[in-house]
Parts: sequence; C-alpha cells; structure tokens
Amino acid sequence: MQQYFILFITVVTVFFGSISCNSTDADCAQLSNKDCRTCLSLAGCAFCKNGKSCFLYDVSNVIAKKCAISDTQWGTCVGTFETWIIIVSVVGGILLIAILIAICCVCRKCKRCSIRKEEKRQAREQDVENRRAEERRAAGEIRSTERNRVADEIRMKYGILKEKENGTDYTRMN
Repeated sequence: MQQYFILFITVVTVFFGSISCNSTDADCAQLSNKDCRTCLSLAGCAFCKNGKSCFLYDVSNVIAKKCAISDTQWGTCVGTFETWIIIVSVVGGILLIAILIAICCVCRKCKRCSIRKEEKRQAREQDVENRRAEERRAAGEIRSTERNRVADEIRMKYGILKEKENGTDYTRMN
C-alpha cells in the first residue's frame, strides 16, 4: 500500500514539476489554429478544441475562463480536462474506498484475534480455577477421612463401636 502511495506522489511530482510556466501567453497564442500536440508541446499551454486556440493555462485557477472546461485539453490530448477531472476523481474515490475497506478488514481481523486471545485467557483462568477447586476438594476429602479415622480411634478407645448392619453408625438407646 505504501508503495502505491509513493508511486502516486512520484507521478504527481513529476507531472506538476514538469509543468513550468516558462512560456508566456504570447508564445501559446502563436500555436493557435494548429493541432493539440503542437500546442501542448509548449509547457504551460492548454488547447481549446472548439476554437482550436492555444492559450497559457493558469494552474492556480483550475477552470480556465478562455475556454469551456469540456473543450479544454491540458497536459495530454487524450481527453479533455473535464474527462481527466472525472477520471481522477473516480480513481481517487475508488482508492479511498479500497483503503477504507482494507482498514476495516484489518480492524476486523485484529478484533477477532483479540476475541480469540481473550477466550484463551479465560480458558486458562477457568483451568486454573478448576484445578484449584479439585485440589480443595481432594484436600477436603483427606481432612474428612482423617477426621473419620480419628473419630473411629476414639470410639475404639472408649468401646463405642459402630453398627454397620443397618447402615447407621450408632445403636439405638432403649
């Protein structure tokens, strides 16, 4: 993308740099009633197709008052100045839209990457939390088993035995 921008700047610089207004209006007027190529061979001149006149084109004033913009040829005989304004505007608009689409695609991709990264982070946190919960559960089971063992030792010491036949730990008092 940057290469195209540099290429565009180079072309514009060469195009506008080659246009030097060394010629005068009299020099351009001498080339009137000739063809377009002869008129445009002199830098800074513009050709009016309708009247076949050649005149000095003022770069600071885009729309020449000596000829209608639809009849003015400047810089090239391929098309009128109006045609080139339209072409450059359309190409510029297309480039602008393409740049905006590229920016949107990059932003969308970055957003998806960000979402994936966040999902991975949350999955890691969930794994850590699950591991900690499992460790707490295992430690709780160990403590419970130890408590039961100590309680059984105390019962054995004092002769209180569990009845295991009916599923209860103690016998019923009569």
